[in-house]
Amino acid sequence: MRIAALLVGCVAACALPPPPGPARPATAPTSPRTQLHMIEAASGLRQIERLLVQARLEPARDLAATYTDLADEPGLGPWNAFAASMRIQAKLLTEAPTLPEATVQLAMLTATCGGCHRATQAAVRWFAPTSPPLDSAGLDARMARHRWAADELFVAMVASVPARWRAGIDILAAEPVEWPGMPSSARGYASELQRLALGARDAGARLDTNGPAVQAYGLLLAQCASCHAAEWTRQRETR
Repeated sequence: MRIAALLVGCVAACALPPPPGPARPATAPTSPRTQLHMIEAASGLRQIERLLVQARLEPARDLAATYTDLADEPGLGPWNAFAASMRIQAKLLTEAPTLPEATVQLAMLTATCGGCHRATQAAVRWFAPTSPPLDSAGLDARMARHRWAADELFVAMVASVPARWRAGIDILAAEPVEWPGMPSSARGYASELQRLALGARDAGARLDTNGPAVQAYGLLLAQCASCHAAEWTRQRETR
């Protein structure tokens, strides 16, 4: 509940108004160079996500700093307002003092990226669908599935694909795995992640900058990061 309250407050305090767009829907001109820049930017955001999920706040903030001077794309005209918003949100991410605050900033940054793609009617085909890793009773297999699920949520936000959101949520909402000697704190983290995922099933219907998916995405990433930052996780990784 503490994480949820923190993220709700951060969303309210840090939310930016949607960037102004053209008077009517239109497809923005995109050159091969622009497409390449978009792929590089999206790939970098996904790397930030993975760093935060691994509870690696400092490297995530360092990578986010490269977005604070994100250049406007020639020919995109009014749609470059989204880039301006991303620069501000990236700056806020570099200043985030905690993992939960960083994850909500990443959620907003990712949602703005997706908002630009919707406004310009860009077809995002950079992240082809893949099958989730096979499940088993082991923790390693479940973590592999969680990593896959987090990537699906990211793609859903960037490309506005509700089916990818639901695919990721279904994995995270699965019954938590048990293993011999499982600490009680680990059960708590796993149960809370499942609860958050079950509550976020329908959030993918609104993958926009002001929709419920932004907060849900930030909460889910924060829960993953908090678990991975726990003492029992660090001890297990050093064995």
